Amino acid sequence: MKAAQINEYGHADAVHVVEVEKPTVKDGSVLVEVHASSINPWDTTVREGYVKDMIPLELPVTLGGDFAGVVLELGVGVTHLSAGDKVYGQAQVVAGNSMPLLRTQRLPACLVTSIFLRLPLHHLLDSVRYK
Repeated sequence: MKAAQINEYGHADAVHVVEVEKPTVKDGSVLVEVHASSINPWDTTVREGYVKDMIPLELPVTLGGDFAGVVLELGVGVTHLSAGDKVYGQAQVVAGNSMPLLRTQRLPACLVTSIFLRLPLHHLLDSVRYK
């Protein structure tokens, strides 16, 4: 699988798209095949190293926290999603790019994945709940 990562802090040229190993699904988490992701101001702040003293990270770090895609695998305890569900959410770079399940939601059927990430996810993740 591919990931946009930094091996050192710096400008946009510090970002490299690289092959990484498929992550292991942990209890209470999901593995998502990402169809769309975004680099936002927070990723730029991390990439430039502005928060490295407050939030020390082990490099390389994968950028692109907002995502939309399809659930591939479920960890033990995941009951509100199923394999094959279209979802969106946030993977926190400061948490090792793993996200709590409350930050992963089903993608509304009326939205196209590539267009969805143009919306302000932080508002949607806090206010929309799907069953």
